[in-house]
Amino acid sequence: MSVKHTTAAPPAKGKVASQKRRRGGTDWARLREMTDADARRGAARDRSNPPAAAAWLAAGQVVEPIRKRAISLRLDPDVVDWFRNTGPRYQSRMNAVLRAFVQHQRQRDEPPANRKRVG
Repeated sequence: MSVKHTTAAPPAKGKVASQKRRRGGTDWARLREMTDADARRGAARDRSNPPAAAAWLAAGQVVEPIRKRAISLRLDPDVVDWFRNTGPRYQSRMNAVLRAFVQHQRQRDEPPANRKRVG
């Protein structure tokens, strides 16, 4: 095996922290030292992301996502292949189609339990 050698000089002391920050994306030490006033001043300077209005924040609600239930389901191969070929998260799209069907059935006058099964 060969050892890889580099001719580049090691980075200066001041550049080490900034290089680490670029890899991880966040300078956590700087954020820990930041005060609320510093954060407000920074947000006020950011025209593309203005601070939220207090009324908007007060109207917000925490919405817990519905936990999905894992099941075993037998489907025709062509149906599964079609959904898989539409891209990632195909199972979520299958769920959306089933949800639309359930909502449609709930809106009908006749309950699904009284209907004859086909197939």
